[in-house]
Amino acid sequence: DTSNEVVLEKMSAVVSAVEGDVEFKRGEDDWKELVEDTDLQKDDKIRTKDDSRAAVTFGDKSIVRLNAATTITIQQLGNERIVVTNEAGQIYARVAQSNDRTFAIDINDHLFTARGTAYKTFNTGDTTGVEVYHNSVKVDETEVNEGELYYLDNPDAAKKDKVLPIDIEQLKNDEF
Repeated sequence: DTSNEVVLEKMSAVVSAVEGDVEFKRGEDDWKELVEDTDLQKDDKIRTKDDSRAAVTFGDKSIVRLNAATTITIQQLGNERIVVTNEAGQIYARVAQSNDRTFAIDINDHLFTARGTAYKTFNTGDTTGVEVYHNSVKVDETEVNEGELYYLDNPDAAKKDKVLPIDIEQLKNDEF
């Protein structure tokens, strides 16, 4: 096989970076300190506290980074589909190209489905949406392309449900 695509027996998810105060929860267990190299399972939750960050690397080499004050759930972890729920905060995703697998971030039952791309989702109180840095992301039935952002919710009604250009100056100042 001369293909560059990774062939997996079972999809995995491993904590590849932890900075600051990061916790995880499995099932009905209490929240526990999260350390690097922890193997994650379907339905595991991760939360970063203020001034903390974490990263999860999947078996196909896709990566999600959690900014400070972010909570996620590994909703689906399969060879054909990976879904991460953004409960709160900001997630940056770098998704491995695949013709056989989909990768999505779920915010309030809206799927942000990657198309071999890099993007950030945000779910911060009254503002939810996505910034696309490479390729495109499908949000429900809306296509958001490289260099664009899309708000599902925004206090400014003129921005809600619209595809807009990313503010490059604001992006330059983003520490995440």
